[in-house]
Amino acid sequence: LGLWFTRGLLLGMGVGEFATAFMLVAITLGTGLLVQTVVHPGMSHVHSFAAVAGFLLAARRAWSLGGAWRWMLVGGLLGLVIILRPVDMLLLLGLPLATIGIAPPVHRTRWNDLACFAIAFGAVLLVQGAAWYVQCGEWIVRPYSNEGFHWDRPAFLPHLFSARNGLLFYWPVLLVLVPGLWILAQRTPYRAAIFVMFLALFGYVTSAWWNWSYGDSFA
Repeated sequence: LGLWFTRGLLLGMGVGEFATAFMLVAITLGTGLLVQTVVHPGMSHVHSFAAVAGFLLAARRAWSLGGAWRWMLVGGLLGLVIILRPVDMLLLLGLPLATIGIAPPVHRTRWNDLACFAIAFGAVLLVQGAAWYVQCGEWIVRPYSNEGFHWDRPAFLPHLFSARNGLLFYWPVLLVLVPGLWILAQRTPYRAAIFVMFLALFGYVTSAWWNWSYGDSFA
């Protein structure tokens, strides 16, 4: 599903069929997606990938085509993204990239569209809260009770380059982001700046986790 959503997003952004196929193969074989699907299907990573890709595709279509049900789908998928992995709400910074190639919308987002978005978003979050309440008697539970972030000492460089699950050490295919960002900066500088800010902020958050290597997850 994640690859299918990603294909729809790329094609909608004007990426050709060959380039899209190449990127889908690179994502499957050049990142931890295959490992997470086969070895760690019980963890949230592969499900987060599908939810994030679905959210970006739904948000793009809702922005360009409108419709209350489309905004409801966006809200529900955003709620799913957050309950799967709360820090992934940082993807909201990437929304300007998801709108590349879209002409200014011919419709106006109405209040009932926003209301449908909010209702679906809240309903999905309520599912998680209700499950916690039934199991633990609390509406909000912190699953990682004895773990947390070291905001004052993020392991940014080891997180990227260390042999202990360093992102670029094991997934060098991600280095294609560098020339891609350069090309994007030539065409739409503000989108490139937003994407750099998103990458920097996400990298800071993930490298500030107390166990920056994330064990055996290759996440």
